[in-house]
Amino acid sequence: MGKNWLNKIFESLMQSRIRLHVLFWISVIAGHIVVQPYLLQKLGWSLFLVVIAIKFLVIILMVYANLYILMPRFIARERKTGTYLLLLVIVNLFFTALWFAFDYYFYLYTLNPGDEIRDMSDHIYFYSSQLISNFWYLGSTAALQFARRYFTNQLTMKETSIAKLETEIKYLVAQINPHFLFNAINTIYVQVDRQNVDARETITKFSEMLRYQLYECNVAKVSLDKEIAYIQNYVDIQKLRKSERHRVSFIHPLNTENIYLPPLLFIGLVENAFKFVSNDKNRDNYVLIEMRLNENKLFFKVENTVLGNPALNSFSESGGIGLSNIKRRLELQFKDKHELTVESGKDYFVVNLQLEIE
Repeated sequence: MGKNWLNKIFESLMQSRIRLHVLFWISVIAGHIVVQPYLLQKLGWSLFLVVIAIKFLVIILMVYANLYILMPRFIARERKTGTYLLLLVIVNLFFTALWFAFDYYFYLYTLNPGDEIRDMSDHIYFYSSQLISNFWYLGSTAALQFARRYFTNQLTMKETSIAKLETEIKYLVAQINPHFLFNAINTIYVQVDRQNVDARETITKFSEMLRYQLYECNVAKVSLDKEIAYIQNYVDIQKLRKSERHRVSFIHPLNTENIYLPPLLFIGLVENAFKFVSNDKNRDNYVLIEMRLNENKLFFKVENTVLGNPALNSFSESGGIGLSNIKRRLELQFKDKHELTVESGKDYFVVNLQLEIE
């Protein structure tokens, strides 16, 4: 019960990042004022507020340099932790020196002689205490950042799990007995005249696609070569359906069996390209599909000419896989490791997908 209560609080805070940050800094500044009442008596309200504003401006700059520059580059990307810790110490030393310089000259020029820091031991004590204090700010905010990411990941995992269950339910409801399907396909294949090579080849390709969807897509990831083979079968069948006015090509890399991705990731983009491709007698109609690898990135591009009606030149939510559904799946399965862009013109439509692969 207590855990659910805490989860609700964190979920509420996670919904507004600004709310969380403002609440944190108000708490920190209020605590700082409470534990240093003598400073208020010594400086008065006007100077005290100036000191607090400048001090926490320096601290906030230091904290956000860590949260939004160092951590994303070295922790989120799983780079060297040692390099991150070294840079963290350097950042702390820099901002501590900045605060020390302000504090020293502020006391020197605003307070009575004798109140400013003069002795070397005072310098060392002040600098070291501020250094430790800054590490507390860095450590506590980093811990909160990790906590936020943890709860965000938990929420994403719940959404992914729910989406997966919904997909499985729809799949089970819509699924016809696969043995019946394959027996029917085999019967049709035998009945087709042997001289009708195209028809027999189409049946074979359709059978391979169906077998892939039924038996090999019930896992989290499949090898990329199987996805390519599936897309190739789909493209080959579409070539038979389209007229000679359509130019269709699918360029893809070889030897991709060691690369694993979620199944049926690209077919929605390919399906919609064929669905909305133009069919004009007086122009070049084409569907161009290209997949390429560059180190740890996969680039997938689908380009097609489009119909004359601009209202039809987009992904449909009915009768196909909508672009919003594809975006949602990418967000759940790839988070910040993907980039999807769409470019549309008067007579063309281009989708570019970039994925970071392991």
